[in-house]
Amino acid sequence: MRYIFYAIFFYLLYLLLRFFFSKLINIYRYKGKPQNEKKSGRFYRKKDLNNIEEADFEEIK
Repeated sequence: MRYIFYAIFFYLLYLLLRFFFSKLINIYRYKGKPQNEKKSGRFYRKKDLNNIEEADFEEIK
């Protein structure tokens, strides 16, 4: 029974650490860039998403 609690605890710890380190990596990766060039998930936040030349779709697969 206690192994179930260990599994749940370590899985929640893994999710917390993954979230923390992804935020930390994003802070250092996009330090000098303006807000509209920061990556959010798999999509880029651009000012004009209707203009395909301006949008960067390399990360979208």
